[in-house]
Amino acid sequence: MDEAQKVSNASFSLKDIALVWWRRRCDDVKRGSGPITTWDEFKRELRKQSYPKDAEYEARAKLRRLQHEDWRIREYVKEFQQLLLEIPNMGEQDALFCFLDGLRGWARMELERRSVQDLASAIAAAESLIELMRDSTKGRSKKVHGDSDSEGDRDHSPKKHRPPLQHKSNSKKEEAPKKYTCFLCNGPH
Repeated sequence: MDEAQKVSNASFSLKDIALVWWRRRCDDVKRGSGPITTWDEFKRELRKQSYPKDAEYEARAKLRRLQHEDWRIREYVKEFQQLLLEIPNMGEQDALFCFLDGLRGWARMELERRSVQDLASAIAAAESLIELMRDSTKGRSKKVHGDSDSEGDRDHSPKKHRPPLQHKSNSKKEEAPKKYTCFLCNGPH
């Protein structure tokens, strides 16, 4: 599709104020003004009409004041991305700096520890902190429950079937071994 046809097709989809602008623009062409012939020119003119002149400035000001509060990382990421859409010419490194700068100290330090280098990986790492926070708020990690890094998992040999731990009594009489006993309390759970 050539540029003029793109402009023509897009003009059929305009509604409300954008349609009024397009009709006025067509009247201006009839009076001698130059027509819009390229897609980039159409987008630029439409943006000028639909965006307030200071929208980018306002978005930058809000981005500068945006702070990650308490445990609400997901809301911070969402708001950051919405504001970033209103700033079309912000560079990748500037966006990354603003994102990291708005995070609370512990979250920023965790992302710096992970050595994030671009905005996409920083956002992904920040969203992964949600899982980390869930684990820490429960007060127990998987290591306490014995789900990972237990004695048997520390050796790096291939996993083999190991017999379940057995309860040994102090009496001389042999008891039937219990199946699957807890390593902390020797209970049957």
